[in-house]
Amino acid sequence: MPAVVVKTSKVVGVGTEHAAMSSDKYCSLIGSTADSWGYSFQGKCYHNGEERNYGSNFTQGSIVGVKLDMWSGDLEFYLNRKPLGVAFKHLNQYSNLYPMVCSSMANCSVRMIHSTSHPVDLMYHCLSPLRDQYQLTRDQLSGIPALKQFLKTSWWTFSDEEALYPDGNGSRKKQYHWSLPSRPQGVCHRLSNERTVRQDVVRWGDRRL
Repeated sequence: MPAVVVKTSKVVGVGTEHAAMSSDKYCSLIGSTADSWGYSFQGKCYHNGEERNYGSNFTQGSIVGVKLDMWSGDLEFYLNRKPLGVAFKHLNQYSNLYPMVCSSMANCSVRMIHSTSHPVDLMYHCLSPLRDQYQLTRDQLSGIPALKQFLKTSWWTFSDEEALYPDGNGSRKKQYHWSLPSRPQGVCHRLSNERTVRQDVVRWGDRRL
């Protein structure tokens, strides 16, 4: 984004083929009808013309991620690669959903950083106990032979969160542990050119604003 957002609307999300593509009035277009779901720069979620508080505000330089899980039907957003929790549910009742972004700001730009998808698999589900029961560091996870290659090719599965750990000498030091996104239920083959989603899980995310 070339400038800080002021008195404008900027929304990211997903929608069906029937979602509104234009409006003759100022509004948050994504989420203005029943055919789209969005997360606004004001930290609000929009759907069917209704809004509610959801997460933190985002602005110039922010990285906004979107994860659509077509197995569970959950839509979740990320801000600077940290999960904000499930925003909408039951989206798996729609056969085709498309990633979307809209803005009412003139000369606005959004850059796509990463786009990927993956069918639901057992490996990803098996990582859930590691998240729930253990606080493993990056090196510890990478040292598990069965996970080493999976983590190398699916690096986006984990987000870095800064944490303090005892260093064995009575003091504490900063390290990074890996945590699964909220409600881990699937992950990734590349999206088609049409960016349609059927029986897959999509983390269509990481747009730098």
